[in-house]
Amino acid sequence: AIATAQQFNAILSTVCDRTYHRSPVLWNELINRRVLTSQGAKARRLLIEAMLEQSDQERLGLEGYGPEVSMYYSVLAESQIHRCETSLKNSQWGFYPPPAQPSHESDLSLVWDAIDQFCQAATTQPQSIFNLYQILESPPYGMKQGAIPIVLAAYLLHHVDDVSVYKDS
Repeated sequence: AIATAQQFNAILSTVCDRTYHRSPVLWNELINRRVLTSQGAKARRLLIEAMLEQSDQERLGLEGYGPEVSMYYSVLAESQIHRCETSLKNSQWGFYPPPAQPSHESDLSLVWDAIDQFCQAATTQPQSIFNLYQILESPPYGMKQGAIPIVLAAYLLHHVDDVSVYKDS
């Protein structure tokens, strides 16, 4: 028997933690939604445009403190997916696999790995992006649809020479 609402919430939280144990925590209320608001959708579009056009720049060249910048920090910067890699010859901003951060709640490396497994499995037969969304929305990931396109775009930009996407008409 559950005696109080507080006790119920604690049990529910434990069940969710066990069910969605590979789900990253993204501290951004605009992106943490199944259906984005119009402001959230616009911010995500601006962020993805910056990802496509300015991946070689710090903060993707985004200025100010708008919602797209907030999304950048909570999804790409915090997870270190967009970072500056330094070699002996130069430093270059780009998209890279996130380092595993098991003690860090915004760990997107498990989601990145799931996308990688999905793409590797598609080498023998094409797969639908719809199937990838189903995988990422279901346990153990439980991602919201709002964040998936950002992480997927980063993955595809990292693998621009390895992975192809086509539209079936």
